Amino acid sequence: MKTVITPFIQLDDQEYMINFSTGYHSHGAKEFPVDTLRIGYPIADWGRGEFRTFEYSPKGATVGAIMLHAAKIVREEVEKGNNYAPHNWNDYTIERITILDNVATIEFGS
Repeated sequence: MKTVITPFIQLDDQEYMINFSTGYHSHGAKEFPVDTLRIGYPIADWGRGEFRTFEYSPKGATVGAIMLHAAKIVREEVEKGNNYAPHNWNDYTIERITILDNVATIEFGS
């Protein structure tokens, strides 16, 4: 089953990620069986359709845990120089999370 979540949360707003997740899961939403995070822009060349994948553990996550982990990955990758836009890591926003077949594809805006 495909799930699409549209949080629109800045990467440096960890408190809002946690609050969003608490609200999302308080209505009965289960943890997601995610084992892979898939991220394109801003840490891969989106114009060429590139994505990078990262293992996620443990297999089973709240939407907040997914966002927090994705934020950590983007921050680390941008600090390493893997940044395909003229922004700092905290300028990025998690706009959409699509979960399908144990993969969470996280889409960012800036």
